[in-house]
Amino acid sequence: MAHYACLCPEVPGHLNPTLAIGWQLRERGHKVTFVGVRDAQRAVNAAGLEYHPLGETAFPTGTIPQLASRLGRLEGFAAVRCTLNHAQDFSSVILQELPAILKRLQVDGLIIDQLRHADIAVAQSMQIPFVTICNALTFHREPNVPPPAFHWNYRSDWLGRIRNQMGWRGIDFLSRPALKLINQHRRQWKQPPCRSLTQLDSPLAQLCQLPESFDFPRQALAPWFHYVGSWTQEQSRASVPFPYERLNDQPLIYASMGTLQNRLFGTFRNLIEACQGLDAQLVVSLGSSDPSTLPDLPPGPIIVPHAPQLQLLKRAAMTITHAGMNTTSESLAQGVPMVALPVTNDQPGVAARIEHSGVGKMMIPRKRQVSDLRRAFSDVLSNPKYRQRAAQIQEDILTNGGASRAAEIVERALSTNQPVIREGQTNLGS
Repeated sequence: MAHYACLCPEVPGHLNPTLAIGWQLRERGHKVTFVGVRDAQRAVNAAGLEYHPLGETAFPTGTIPQLASRLGRLEGFAAVRCTLNHAQDFSSVILQELPAILKRLQVDGLIIDQLRHADIAVAQSMQIPFVTICNALTFHREPNVPPPAFHWNYRSDWLGRIRNQMGWRGIDFLSRPALKLINQHRRQWKQPPCRSLTQLDSPLAQLCQLPESFDFPRQALAPWFHYVGSWTQEQSRASVPFPYERLNDQPLIYASMGTLQNRLFGTFRNLIEACQGLDAQLVVSLGSSDPSTLPDLPPGPIIVPHAPQLQLLKRAAMTITHAGMNTTSESLAQGVPMVALPVTNDQPGVAARIEHSGVGKMMIPRKRQVSDLRRAFSDVLSNPKYRQRAAQIQEDILTNGGASRAAEIVERALSTNQPVIREGQTNLGS
């Protein structure tokens, strides 16, 4: 039995898929410890994993809900800036505290979210083998692929490449403080500096919770990069109460704007009004807000602070989503078409792939009037091409193996300390 530690941002979109892999590794006989702030402990305990606190002084209980409350009111660049500032604060604490924690735990390997660059820097300094998991949209760079923060479509011509290059320069500019902080510690650890945060991906295995058929075309992925599909794992989730008796026989529309960008009440009002008159029943998950504290919303839908997402998606005819990776991948895993209303971070890039892959439509902010939304909802709900394409991608996810396959790759990589090459590839370097 080996001892592995999991590290990721402690918000549901990153925590749930990470815990799903941890649960699978535990089922394979390993000890798995999640290292993170106290706000994650309840979810970790529900998944049956060990828990070790990090940042108890800097980030006491309630830190993540406070962040969610701030982010819930922000959109676009303001939300990106808030996220980056929060990540910088976390990185400072991680770089100070994590080395001693890992030394005390005596772990054999690490499973680290791609966006937790400080955790990866610590793993490299301590020479602990690690696997990269892409809970958000992968940040692997290619000339033809736009950065995840933009809703741009795929273009392989020279104009597209220039556009993408300018976008990546913007990402590099915003990432400079994080890179500077990590390189300060790398110098203390007698390690060479990184030129880019993308240098921090694992040389053993990199896992993406999407099927290849959903992504833009890729030509430059490392041979040890694996598309393994959704990491949905009901057994690793805490139960959520829901008034199932209020569901009727109409097609179900499930709407969620995630757990962070969830106080954009104008968006909720518009999508609720747009669904009126459709032959469907609407369920709205607010992510955290108490429905009684909201401004008056149109009557009709079932509105709850949290919803049992996996169970409702099994019944759903369509998902209305902010295009977070968690809701998107779980909708795909159930073959549910989507209408995407991206807000910030990697959501525009996910939304662009929803449209590119044919599983739904993307509605950018200037096209979110009630009439625009109603047309989009009606089209995706009634046109069988979207559900047919979603069913095709669902089949790809089932073939890819999901959380079980991800755990198998993690186990091989960390037990052998050798790259796990995907089928049809040779080890030619990253």
